[in-house]
Amino acid sequence: MVEADQGALIESARFTVDDGLSAARALASSVDADERFEFARAVVHGTLRAYWSEVGSNLHCRWPLRVLPDGVEIASIPEEAGALAQCIGAAAAQLDPLEAGYLVGVLYTTLMPRAARAKLGAYYTPPALCERLLDMATDAGVDWASARVLDPACGGGAFLAPVARRMVAGRKGQDARAVLKDIERRLVGFEVDPFAAWMSQVVLDVALNDLCREAGAQLGSVVRVCDSLEQAPAGEGFDLVVGNPPYGRVTLSAPMRRKFKRSLFGHANLYGLFTDLALRFTRLGGVIAYVTPTSFLAGEYFKALRGLLGREAPPASIGFVGKRKGVFADVLQETLLATYRRGGDPGSGTVHFISSGENGSIEVGAAGSFSLPESSDQPWLMPRTEAQGALLSPVTVDIDSEGLAVRRADGSLGPVRFPESEATLLASMTPENAHADLLAEPNDREIGPCGPELPG
Repeated sequence: MVEADQGALIESARFTVDDGLSAARALASSVDADERFEFARAVVHGTLRAYWSEVGSNLHCRWPLRVLPDGVEIASIPEEAGALAQCIGAAAAQLDPLEAGYLVGVLYTTLMPRAARAKLGAYYTPPALCERLLDMATDAGVDWASARVLDPACGGGAFLAPVARRMVAGRKGQDARAVLKDIERRLVGFEVDPFAAWMSQVVLDVALNDLCREAGAQLGSVVRVCDSLEQAPAGEGFDLVVGNPPYGRVTLSAPMRRKFKRSLFGHANLYGLFTDLALRFTRLGGVIAYVTPTSFLAGEYFKALRGLLGREAPPASIGFVGKRKGVFADVLQETLLATYRRGGDPGSGTVHFISSGENGSIEVGAAGSFSLPESSDQPWLMPRTEAQGALLSPVTVDIDSEGLAVRRADGSLGPVRFPESEATLLASMTPENAHADLLAEPNDREIGPCGPELPG
């Protein structure tokens, strides 16, 4: 009976937050564009104040809400917006901290003016996908009891909080104060938006509340406010670089283009730059675990990045988010989760499909395996649907001047032999578009916050 009542309370809280998000969007539409960013911060600040107050009484938090970073000021907002923030915050306090943090992050990005969101490339990751990606990192060899972890785009704490929880679980039974200090040493976040960096620390405070109470101390700051792309690695590197990097076309300064020259071909996209950055910060033998668009798999502008990954950090596992609706909020691009092992064997990797389940959960289905092409800067061919998984497994398909060919176990090439329906499909492909037709949906051009990517 108690469990049923708790479930009803959580469902009611989710409904209240969702309703509040809709109301907040309506309120924001009446705010002048040049005041929207300040309005977004003020509403979210009010929401987190209410959230902290409610959580503090429920979880017996001993510390006040963290002070905002220097230079961040909160504007006054209409009484109606303040009351709405109070309502959303109180409801969010009934949810798990990871879910609450995600929903507050969605509130922040939803209220941002379009230009600000485009500049920041801010799209937060749902908790179920975060956990799935961290499971993939575990499979790739990450040891949470000792791993040093960096999220170079950590706004909202979507990955920092679940990583910190896994670190605590990996040190179970040890002195609480020692564990807290260990997390401060091993967990690092970069974030260019100082307000989002503050949000990350608040979410971490709640996620680690039990540990902090036992230790009698609050977690020190683990988030550095900085431009990640301007940072340079020091020391031996991280065991895991994880996150959902920003995406969208970006114009680089001449020095920045020289810095990332090795991964650029034509125009630059933020998530490609952050992938290159991850390679620089990951130690040899370490793991990169990213949520990104799928466009790098076959897009011509990403050929240098594919070549770099193939040489330095081949993919170990890729999961395609088949249907964004019900998984992501406001994301139009096809998305994948991937792990790469720096210095790893460029052999075969595994593929799976991810779809939405009930109450924010996800369902995962295996799709088989893939191998990179001999020249890894070429498009990466792998199944994107269950039907394609059956079509492509267990052979390796190469493309040459004659079209498609099967690479046998001895390395020799032979003709493709498929059932008639698949043969009809493949016969219509030319060598130039065969990869793209298997890899992309019919209209899968990159649609980021800056709009479609166009040639030129």
